[in-house]
Amino acid sequence: MYVVGPDYTILSEPRKNAVDKALGSKVNHEAIFYGRRDDPAVREYSDFLGVDVIGTAIRVDEMNWYIVAEIDSKEAFAWLTPVRYGFLLTVLGTLIAVLLVSYWLSSLLGAPLRQLAEVASRVRQV
Repeated sequence: MYVVGPDYTILSEPRKNAVDKALGSKVNHEAIFYGRRDDPAVREYSDFLGVDVIGTAIRVDEMNWYIVAEIDSKEAFAWLTPVRYGFLLTVLGTLIAVLLVSYWLSSLLGAPLRQLAEVASRVRQV
């Protein structure tokens, strides 16, 4: 989280590893734009360092400042990786199970048909 002034200059320390580049830098990204419109919706955009982030901004009317809250997109979506792999494994397991059951059912139901075809061929030969 950091504070942006009315001239879109960063007034507070956003991250410990980005202080040298941040303080005094100008920002005018989507979060500020939507914060100006009193629409504090969450947006995905590039921050002042060019890193993709998810953030929002709220306007402080008394001071004409914006409070911006951001999180790196990679960090925000990191939980999706194990979920994605779990989903893929579930789909793959289900597919294999359906194929095995369908093979078993086809041989179970196909056996009488094969016997019928064999009897029909013997009757034709007689």
